[in-house]
Amino acid sequence: MKIGIVVPIYERVFYLKKMVKALAKTKYNAPREIIFVDDYSSDKEIEKIINIIDEKLIFIKKKNKGIADSLMIGFDYLKKRGCNVFCNIDSDAVMKPEWILKETELLACYPGHIITGFNSNNTKKHWVLAEHEDCYEKRTANGINYMFGEAQYDNVIKSLQYNNAWDQKLCEIMLKEEKKPFISTRPSVVNHIGKISSDTLKHINFDYAEDY
Repeated sequence: MKIGIVVPIYERVFYLKKMVKALAKTKYNAPREIIFVDDYSSDKEIEKIINIIDEKLIFIKKKNKGIADSLMIGFDYLKKRGCNVFCNIDSDAVMKPEWILKETELLACYPGHIITGFNSNNTKKHWVLAEHEDCYEKRTANGINYMFGEAQYDNVIKSLQYNNAWDQKLCEIMLKEEKKPFISTRPSVVNHIGKISSDTLKHINFDYAEDY
C-alpha cells in the first residue's frame, strides 16, 4: 500500500496554517506522498506555510479552474507515482494524528467503499443507515475528506474531473450506481474549521480544532 494525499488550495491562508500543523502530526502505516495543488492563490505565503512539514512535498500552482480540477491533477499525479490508496483533505480542516490509520483500517474492511473521517454525526442530510462499534454506514457524506482505493479511482472518481459539484455527484453515483454506503469513522477524526457551512454541517468532536 502507498497512500497519496491531495490538498486543494485556494486562498484561506489562516486556515491552511492550522491544517498544515495538523498534517505534520499525522501518523502513517504505509509509505505516502502529499501533493498541494494551488488554484492560483494571490497570497505569496502559501509555499512557506506548507514547508513546515519535514518531508518531501509536491507543490503545483495552476490556473484557476476549480476544486474538481485541482483534485484530479493531484490524484492523477499520485497514481503515476505508484499510489494505490488516495485521499483528499480540504485546506480548512484539521485532523487527529491517527486519521490515516483509522481510515485505512476501515478501507481494508470495506473495500470498494468511500471512507471518510469527517462529519460522523447523524444529520438530516447525511443519514446513518447502520451503526457499528468503530464506524457508521451513511447514505451520503461531505467532500472535505474521502479515502478510496485504486478501483474506485478508476471507476468513479475520474468521471468527476470537470464537475465542481464533485462531492454531490459522487454521492449520486455511490447511491444509484455503485449502491454502496459511505463509511464514516466513529468518532470523527477530521473536522472542518472554515466559516462556510460550519453551521449547517453540525460537526461533532470539535474540541481538538483549537489545538492548532
